[in-house]
Amino acid sequence: SLLILALVAFWDYEDDSELNPETIFTAIVGLVGSWVGTILAFYYTKDNFEAASRSTQELVRQVTKESLDTILAKEVMIGLSKMSYLKLEQGKSEKDYSLKYLLDKFLKQYNRLPVLANDNSPKYIIHRSVIDKFIAKMSLDEKVKDTKTVTLQALVEDPEFSKVIKAFITAKENDSLNMIKSLMERMVIDQKENDEVMVADAFITETGTAKSPVIGWLTNVMISQRSKV
Repeated sequence: SLLILALVAFWDYEDDSELNPETIFTAIVGLVGSWVGTILAFYYTKDNFEAASRSTQELVRQVTKESLDTILAKEVMIGLSKMSYLKLEQGKSEKDYSLKYLLDKFLKQYNRLPVLANDNSPKYIIHRSVIDKFIAKMSLDEKVKDTKTVTLQALVEDPEFSKVIKAFITAKENDSLNMIKSLMERMVIDQKENDEVMVADAFITETGTAKSPVIGWLTNVMISQRSKV
């Protein structure tokens, strides 16, 4: 369009016209220069902005990592004495506890329930949503006459849900939050239809293994709160 305007100007040119070709050509060159400058500035600014954004994100990740490296599990965890948990009593097993009991006793106030063996070693971590989904599944089972009688044993024996309630890691009290966070992220539970579930809980035990007594508990939410910079 700029070229057409210039040709028209040269074609209709008269000597006494104030809009001589030289004047118009000079104006058009100025417009083209401004237009090209604006385009170049846009793209260079866009690239610089994206580069700066990537650098900022990397800096935030680095600062977060360094921050979590300096915080130990024992500084953040919920100690055993303050935990709300189910301990399997001596002489009892999962079949002696109904899911209704767990809901009424523990999961009205909290959304997660740690379950410990009689020796205080970790066994399960049960989220309220898991029980809700399992009971919904049982309600469609013709063999189940009353969902109120469904036990923890049934949940443990279900292949789909058993993996989920066993989805936790163990760590030592002097392990850093960054190490625990990394362990959580690496342990992914594969469910049907490739629906992956991230591990969201860590039991802090005396030796850092699942065979020793629990002394505390950490959740992904607690770590995330400490991740903010």
